[in-house]
Amino acid sequence: MHQTAAAPATAIDPRTLRAGEWVQLVFGFLWRGIIYTILIVIAGGIVGGIAGGILGVVMGMGGYGIAGIQRVAQWVGGFLGFAVGLVGLKFYIQWLLSARFGALRLALVRADRVTLPNARHLVFIVGPPAVGKMAVGHELARCTGLKLFHNHQTIDLALSFFPFGTPPFHRLVGEFRRRIFEEVAASDLPGLIFTYVWAFDHKTDDAAVEEYAAIFRARGGKIFYVELECALPERLRRNETEFRLAEKPFKRDLEQSRRQLLELDGKYQLNSKGKFDGRADYLRIDNTDLSPAAVAEKIIATFVLPRVDAIPNPQIA
Repeated sequence: MHQTAAAPATAIDPRTLRAGEWVQLVFGFLWRGIIYTILIVIAGGIVGGIAGGILGVVMGMGGYGIAGIQRVAQWVGGFLGFAVGLVGLKFYIQWLLSARFGALRLALVRADRVTLPNARHLVFIVGPPAVGKMAVGHELARCTGLKLFHNHQTIDLALSFFPFGTPPFHRLVGEFRRRIFEEVAASDLPGLIFTYVWAFDHKTDDAAVEEYAAIFRARGGKIFYVELECALPERLRRNETEFRLAEKPFKRDLEQSRRQLLELDGKYQLNSKGKFDGRADYLRIDNTDLSPAAVAEKIIATFVLPRVDAIPNPQIA
């Protein structure tokens, strides 16, 4: 049975507060702090004084000297005053959390449930060619409302002008991707799903992934990584599916596409081999026998992604 996760709480982002809201926050803390201090001093003095007086009477009846009585009374009074302060601090915090600061309210929430206003989600889906990144991305986009940006949208555009792997090809692909990331991160869109063939043995790919993530991270976005791995025979089958060929025109030369897939497998390390296992923001899935919809559900459940109503796509296989 699916359980819908609670929506993340919204944190007050100092970068978005107007001058009037800053005044309301500072003034609200100031006058409540003054009242709290006065009340705690009075309450602590009363409780400490009464306790010290009672203790003094009892010790006096027991024959203790005046100096000893005064020392003990001071220690007990001070301790009780401090205890009253701690109890009062609890009520002071509750007071702040129940108060309104103009249109603002404070909240205590778990840190992993906090997102800044307008923060975006960025989900990387990585893995070797034909592992199912785009198919999973389509399902995830349908279920979450995040926009899918698969790697061939820029690759195929650049291939229309320059051969694969040439310097102008790399410059164009990098610039296209960077600008799209920047615009989505600054927009009202809920976020982005980006598919990428990550060569884990190449520092340049590590740097590219970090560069794209940093664009969202700078705006308070949440970054997640999904790695897909799949048996080679199944990948070779998926390399020729109708859905893949419809979305990626340059893969329609099946002989060349198969040859390129095998060459990339032999040249690069296209799976992490568990390098990032254990990280809360990283999910590695063997999707050899899993449908794209099943993988998407696992991603949503693992990272507690927001969900929207989705219409099944029968074209994805």
